[in-house]
Amino acid sequence: MKIKKNIKIVILLTSLILLNISSTSKANITKETLNKIETNFISNKNNKIIREKYKNNLLEFLLNAYNKKNTDTSLDICQKAIHYFPNDENIKKIVTGIYFEKAKAIVKNITDEKEKMQLDLAQEYLEKCQQISENPKQFDKALTDILVRKCDFFYQEKDFDKTQILLDEILKKDSNNSYALYRTGQILVERNELKKALTYWNKISDNTLFPNIKKQIEQVKKDINLQKNFKKISWRNFNFYTSQKYQRVSYSLRKKINQAYRKIGSDFNYYPKYNIAIILYPKKYYNKLGDNMYLTSGLYDGKIRLPLEDSVPENSLFRVLKHEYTHLVIRDLTSEKAPVWLNEGLAEYEAGVDNFRKKNLKQKVQDGKVYSLNLLNQIFEESQNKEKLYTAYTESFAIVDYIITKFNFYKILQMLKDFKKGYSTQEVLSKNLAKNQEEILSDVKTFIKKEY
Repeated sequence: MKIKKNIKIVILLTSLILLNISSTSKANITKETLNKIETNFISNKNNKIIREKYKNNLLEFLLNAYNKKNTDTSLDICQKAIHYFPNDENIKKIVTGIYFEKAKAIVKNITDEKEKMQLDLAQEYLEKCQQISENPKQFDKALTDILVRKCDFFYQEKDFDKTQILLDEILKKDSNNSYALYRTGQILVERNELKKALTYWNKISDNTLFPNIKKQIEQVKKDINLQKNFKKISWRNFNFYTSQKYQRVSYSLRKKINQAYRKIGSDFNYYPKYNIAIILYPKKYYNKLGDNMYLTSGLYDGKIRLPLEDSVPENSLFRVLKHEYTHLVIRDLTSEKAPVWLNEGLAEYEAGVDNFRKKNLKQKVQDGKVYSLNLLNQIFEESQNKEKLYTAYTESFAIVDYIITKFNFYKILQMLKDFKKGYSTQEVLSKNLAKNQEEILSDVKTFIKKEY
C-alpha cells in the first residue's frame, strides 16, 4: 500500500529590486563600434577624455540592452565594463540589473531536462549581483528562491545529502525560512530521526503554508511513542528498527533485503544510495498508525513499515518487504506520478504471485468480474472491501505480467519515464503499447485465460 504525503511547494523567482535605471539617450551603439572604441581606449587608457567617452559608450550600449531585455548579447560587455570601471556606480548598477534580468529569464524558461544546469547558472548570476552591488542583501530573497528550487530538484532525485547542504545554506541566511524548516523535518522523518524532525516542524506548527503540519507533528509524536523501546540495526544503506523481541527477524530480513536490492535494482536499473528506514512493529502497534491499517500487510509512506506476528512465516514477511520496497523504487523513478494500478501491479510482480491467485483471477475473468484501469485506481484509493482489494492487486499484477511478457521490461521503464514527464495513462499506453485502455484490458483477459 502506498500513501502520498508529498506537499508540493512551487517557488517562483520574483523581482525584488528597483534599480532606477533609465536612459534618455537615443543612441543605438553597436557592439562592433564599441569594440573599435575599446581598441582606441586600450591604447590611451591615461587619456581622461577617451576614458570617459568609452565609459559613456559602454553605458549607452548596456542601457539599450537592458531596456530592450536583450541581455544575452551584452553579457561579455558587462564583463568588460566591470573590468575597466570596477568602482563606477552607474556601471555597477546597470551590470547588476542585466545580471538580475538574466537570472530571471533563466528561471522563467527552465526545462525539466536542463533544470539543474539552469538553476546553477541563475545562481551564478545572482551571486555576481551580490558581488557588484553596494547593497548585496537586496538579492538574498531571489537567491533563496533559487536555492529552494535546487532543493526541490535534489529532493525529487532523492539526493538527500545535497538537499540538506542547500537547506543548511538557506537556514544560515534565514533561520526561520519555513520551506527549509519543513523540508529538513521531512528528510529527518524519512530517515526515522523523529525527535530531531520535531525540532524543525514545531517552529512552523502555525504556518498556514503547511495546512497538515499539526496532523503530521501528531503522527510523528505517535510514532515516537510506538517506537519507544526500538533498537536500530543497520545493513549497508538499510536501517531496521524493532523491539528486542523481534531483533532476530530483523537480522534475517537484513540478509534477504540485499537479494531484493540486487534483483529489483537490476529490473529497474536503479539502486537507491540514501539510507532507507524499515520499521518492524508488533501487529497491535502497526494497527495504531492510522485508520484501516488492519486492511494492509505493509505500508510505504517514505519509510517501509511492516507488522509482525509470531504466526506469520518469514517468507511471507519478505514477500511484503519486496512489495513495499518496489513502491520506494517506483516513487523515486516517477516522482509519485505512476497510476496506482501500475504501482501496485509492479510491486506484486516483484513480490511474486502464486498459482492459486492466478487461477482465482482466471475464474473471475471467466465470470466477467474484472475491473477497468480507472476502477482499479478507485478501489485502491477508497475501498475497504478485502475481496475487492485482493482481486485488484492480482489483476494489476496480471496487467504488468502481460506487458512484460508481450513487450518486455524495457517498455515498463519507458512507461515510468513518461509518467514522470506528466503524460496521462491513455497517452502512455498509446505511445508505448499502441493501444487504448479498453484494448489493453481485452488483451489482458485473453492473456489470463491462456496463461493462468
